[in-house]
Amino acid sequence: TTKTTKTTKTPPTHIVFGTESCLPICPLSQVIHHLQPNKSYVSYYDMTQATRFDERQVWDVLKQHLPLAAIHKALPGWCTLASDHAKQILQLSTTHLEGHELWKAFEDCWAPEEAFFPTALALVGLLVPPVPAPAPAPAV
Repeated sequence: TTKTTKTTKTPPTHIVFGTESCLPICPLSQVIHHLQPNKSYVSYYDMTQATRFDERQVWDVLKQHLPLAAIHKALPGWCTLASDHAKQILQLSTTHLEGHELWKAFEDCWAPEEAFFPTALALVGLLVPPVPAPAPAPAV
């Protein structure tokens, strides 16, 4: 006899982005066990931590369209968005930008894929400010 089982589809809780040039340090199956509901994982920095001239171009272009404090850049590689956060990013044009599309601000931006998600998370109020680096000890 053949036994038939009913499978239920669970909606995705996260979206994992990767890049062909950065290798993961653990298998995706291991990452899944560490994901927390409604928590996104993005390693990012702001203009004060950008050192290369090409990175600084990101802020030069985007500050014409967006508040400077909202502009951030993610480190190349992997980033994970909670599905609820991704939905909020998709709704940005109607909820925060008076119908304007956010992606258009990134058309002339260097490495737009590295700046889009942390900037969008900042615009919807989901980006936790980075912990500032401790001040160097005074010379003795």
